[in-house]
Amino acid sequence: MERPMIATRAGGMPEVVIDGETGLLVPVRDPQALAAAILRLMDDPDYARALGRAGRARMLEQHTIQRTIDGVIDAYREVARERSLRWPAFEGGHTRRTHAA
Repeated sequence: MERPMIATRAGGMPEVVIDGETGLLVPVRDPQALAAAILRLMDDPDYARALGRAGRARMLEQHTIQRTIDGVIDAYREVARERSLRWPAFEGGHTRRTHAA
């Protein structure tokens, strides 16, 4: 689905939604800004479609399950390295797999 996203500038949302490129970001607890964002997308369906396409492309590229798994493994490797732990599962790069999107 290629739907435009409107999100608040809270938590990890600004990492996922790039304001004006992959969706719209509004301030937290600002119903007027949220309403304005909704109306903007309703008034400009071409812009809404463009945001939806760009957002989907970004999600498929940046936020896959494999990237999440790789990030967790990298975090464990870093902790193991900082604590001078030797754990074969975290040594080398053989645990990573690549998948075509």
